[in-house]
Amino acid sequence: MQTTSISSDRLVSKIAICVLARGYKTLGKYKLLVERNNSINEVIINESKAFIDVLIFHEGNIDQTQQQYISINSDLKNIKFISVESAFKKNSHVSSKYCSETKLSKSYGHGYKCMCKFWFSEFLNYTKEYDYVIRIDDDCVIQRFPVDEIIKKMKGNKIRYVAASIFGNDDKNVTLGIENLCNDFIKENKIQAKPRFDYNPYTNIFIIDADYFRTNEIYQRFSSLVNSTGCIFINRWGDHVLWGAILSILPGNNIFKVDADIQYLHGSHNKWINSNINKKTKFGILGWLSELARKIRYKILTF
Repeated sequence: MQTTSISSDRLVSKIAICVLARGYKTLGKYKLLVERNNSINEVIINESKAFIDVLIFHEGNIDQTQQQYISINSDLKNIKFISVESAFKKNSHVSSKYCSETKLSKSYGHGYKCMCKFWFSEFLNYTKEYDYVIRIDDDCVIQRFPVDEIIKKMKGNKIRYVAASIFGNDDKNVTLGIENLCNDFIKENKIQAKPRFDYNPYTNIFIIDADYFRTNEIYQRFSSLVNSTGCIFINRWGDHVLWGAILSILPGNNIFKVDADIQYLHGSHNKWINSNINKKTKFGILGWLSELARKIRYKILTF
């Protein structure tokens, strides 16, 4: 679990690959997280010249024995376990001028809403030593992720946020008031761009220029306003919709890009992103068999 030193052939940028992992009572439940870790090691770490740490955030419910199990069974050598228990404290907001509770928003638990807040803003507070932050959820198995190429494109074209796919409009019952808040925000801050709510990043995997967002005043003011309303907890405003809104009003034509070179299995949805197991010609027979093996292995682990 020790961080390796930066060698002369490595990129200058420091990268953190992060997950907000669930805590379980039994060790066997961590097999999917281990599968994720091993795919990261095989597909990203071994193929990259970048300096990369792997951070496993948790609610304070992954104890030392469990951490040891995950580390021993993962091929990764640079895992850091970080408790973010304070980010899951009970929210005090009960009402807001922008939103209200609905039957749908009430169906989401407190932990899910904390996760939305964490991945919209709070994770930046835990990754201050890193230039780029990659989110890869614990139900994602990576097939392709050319991180060095992606970061090179980000630097060269001033791209600040990259996702593998797009999520369209969220349900109106969990987006109450977002449009009104955004309209108030752009008016107060004299922003000409109009927010979009139909072009949201699929946020189970993304890579961001973390330094940019830590120092960008528009993003900082927007995230502070969103958090002050309590609507992430009251109406379950999702991090994907909030990212979609802020990315659509920040200056710059290339700030947000979708990169189909990021390919993975989103296991909990049983869905391949940018890779179709039926398209044998795309990767050849060996690639197809590799995809099939990963999918079967995931099914076995979740049985």
